[in-house]
Amino acid sequence: LVADLHAASPSTFLEVAGGSVHALSYQVARNNGSALGQVFVAEPGYTLGRAHIPKQAVITQLAGKPTPNLEAFASALRT
Repeated sequence: LVADLHAASPSTFLEVAGGSVHALSYQVARNNGSALGQVFVAEPGYTLGRAHIPKQAVITQLAGKPTPNLEAFASALRT
């Protein structure tokens, strides 16, 4: 049950080499049976595209490090 749909909507985006990722929205999570807040590829851009990660993919790990949310994904990119 979601009491506040605005609180469950992504408000932060991360640009990655011309692409963008954000937290998985409630609507997409519900339709895909995924966890709310996982890393969602809105646009792959150059780097993710070269890695053959398609638009609308959910990224669960990066270089073996779990990425359950956008903050963990950003941290994994920095290392």
